[in-house]
Amino acid sequence: MYKNKEARIDWLESTRGFACLLIVLLHTASPYLYLYEKISYTSWNTANIVDSFTRMGVPLFFAISGAIFLHGKTPRYKNFKKVISSIIIFSLISLFYVYFRGWPSIWGLVYNSINKPVFYHLWFFYTIIPVYFVMTIVDLKKTNLLYIILSCFILFTILNPRIGNVFLSGSITSNRFMLDGEVIYYILYGACGAAVAELRKPTQKNQRYVTISAIITLVLSVSFIAYSTSYMTILNSKFSAPLYSYNSIPVFLSTFSALIIFKNINLHKKIENFLRIAAKHSLEIYGVHAIFLDILLRHNLRMYAYPFADLPLTFIVVLSLCYIFSLIMHSGFKRLGLHM
Repeated sequence: MYKNKEARIDWLESTRGFACLLIVLLHTASPYLYLYEKISYTSWNTANIVDSFTRMGVPLFFAISGAIFLHGKTPRYKNFKKVISSIIIFSLISLFYVYFRGWPSIWGLVYNSINKPVFYHLWFFYTIIPVYFVMTIVDLKKTNLLYIILSCFILFTILNPRIGNVFLSGSITSNRFMLDGEVIYYILYGACGAAVAELRKPTQKNQRYVTISAIITLVLSVSFIAYSTSYMTILNSKFSAPLYSYNSIPVFLSTFSALIIFKNINLHKKIENFLRIAAKHSLEIYGVHAIFLDILLRHNLRMYAYPFADLPLTFIVVLSLCYIFSLIMHSGFKRLGLHM
């Protein structure tokens, strides 16, 4: 366990910033995937590889929540208030956007906002609420950390109803022993994050081996997601990505590996500072990035034929706009004497 609490906070903040960037990159690449056979295979598969790498983004957020709340500390009123206020604020912003965009079913969005988010990306705020409630009654402080990791591994692999997706023939089917329900797996990500956060760091020599193993696992997991998606898409002649699911085995392995890597490595100071800035503004970035991407999409400002230029350029433009929006939003709330 960490003697220096700040050391724990530092790597979790870096991970949070990284996860935030991954989600923006995920939604930057995703439009390509639905253009299969409409754009070149090179362009499509470039986006597929990028998207496969970003699948760990959302699970990392759940893992970070678990690292914070599943070892003695529990979600409190202020945590629920922050999530609920985020749903209200970013739903209102999204409603204003779709209104000016001329969306014909805007009142339907308002009416159904309890059941589903106004804009697709806001689903995370809805899902984190039941996860928080579970975390208020679960304390893993006295549980063996390796036992937690082993249990998560078994639940994500042997008892995972999506295990058949790993075998492209689909020969393995689910049974009643398997754990179903998306929210359950988000809670498991939290448990896994809590266990990794509390594990003692290995000796310097062993730390190198652990980190290298985690990097190899991450690369292999992402490669398998990208390969299976390409294989199934070509086979079905349309976009098909069973392993993109957040409760798929490769996504779990890449998420777990990323946690180990961020805990064990010492980032360059400039990279660490950049990730901490992203983490500080992650709520606002997450809340509005999809709107900026939609604006670029609807005004035909994307260059799908040139992914190596379009993906980084779009990512930088959207991230910059989100940062500016966040600064304006923080300034506005500060003047009103309010806090997010």
